[in-house]
Amino acid sequence: MQTDHSPAPPAPPAPAPRSRLQAFGRSSLARYLLVGGLSFGVDAGLLVALREGAHAPLLLAASVAFWSALVFNFTLNRLWSFGGREDVKISFAKYLTLVAGNYLGTLGILSVGTRVGFNYVLVKAGAAGTAVCWNYLAYRFWVFR
Repeated sequence: MQTDHSPAPPAPPAPAPRSRLQAFGRSSLARYLLVGGLSFGVDAGLLVALREGAHAPLLLAASVAFWSALVFNFTLNRLWSFGGREDVKISFAKYLTLVAGNYLGTLGILSVGTRVGFNYVLVKAGAAGTAVCWNYLAYRFWVFR
């Protein structure tokens, strides 16, 4: 019996390791941040379109823009960023609870921050940055689990 002593065929090349940037781009965090940016665009864009284009009263334009962006944000985060499987009514109730908490937290931070002498725009930016962090965790582990 003759045995073949020829070398084994070469193994297929290993897939190139994904860079950290590529891995981040596929993460729920990256999707969450992108959805947040797009939501801001929906909010600001509708506000300007309704106010300048349709000459809607400011509070009406701001309200329509805010609620439209809120629904847009919830929907994309639920379906794309986090893939929530919980009943949509339960998730939306949790989402609205978080929105209310963010609102009250922002008011509290603005109140304290400006009382001690910080500029309200800087305080608002700090509050928004903080909310981005805790919202990601709340979305991932509570709202869209």
